[in-house]
Amino acid sequence: MVTEEDYRYIVDDVYDVDSGKVSNPIQEGRLVANDRLKVISKPIDNTSNGMQAMAVAPVDKNGNVDYSHVVIAYAGTNSSDIKDFGTDVQSLWLGRDKLQSRSGLNSAKVVDSQFVTALDYTKVK
Repeated sequence: MVTEEDYRYIVDDVYDVDSGKVSNPIQEGRLVANDRLKVISKPIDNTSNGMQAMAVAPVDKNGNVDYSHVVIAYAGTNSSDIKDFGTDVQSLWLGRDKLQSRSGLNSAKVVDSQFVTALDYTKVK
């Protein structure tokens, strides 16, 4: 079972999925939340829209994963990441699910919003 204390650590740990923030980002199979939960699928570190997420589940003392209590954690806004801030402006204030992302002075590309990326991550494959 996931405790309130576990949630506190999960929400801190999800920021370590960001490869632009940490030198050794969280990967599938890693223990998080004081080694009480395991990352059970490849985390998302979307460098196009600034979104990070991971799916975790509790592990017992023998390392067995309890898949009946899966938690999907999403990182909140990182105000020092211009793509993350820009995606929030376009998604929340303008209601877009496709984003304009600048890739140079005179060029832009269209990428999925964090909402689309988040929903895709929840789909069982």
